[in-house]
Amino acid sequence: MWVIEAREVSPVPRGVDPLRWVLLTSEKTTTFQQVWMIIEYDEQHPLIEEYHKCLKTGCNIEKQQYRTAKRLPAR
Repeated sequence: MWVIEAREVSPVPRGVDPLRWVLLTSEKTTTFQQVWMIIEYDEQHPLIEEYHKCLKTGCNIEKQQYRTAKRLPAR
């Protein structure tokens, strides 16, 4: 397990507490480029969550999958 800590150096507006992220990852991170890639992946997390929410609520994707017995996964 790898731990990445990212801190905001100069928060705007002044006087505001700087942001601090602590990310846990299973990806090996020994260089700045690797760390930056993990941070960029984490930035996409809210967008991915919204996409899945849309599939479940707006598109009713789960309802479509289980309408007939044929669509149930084989055991």
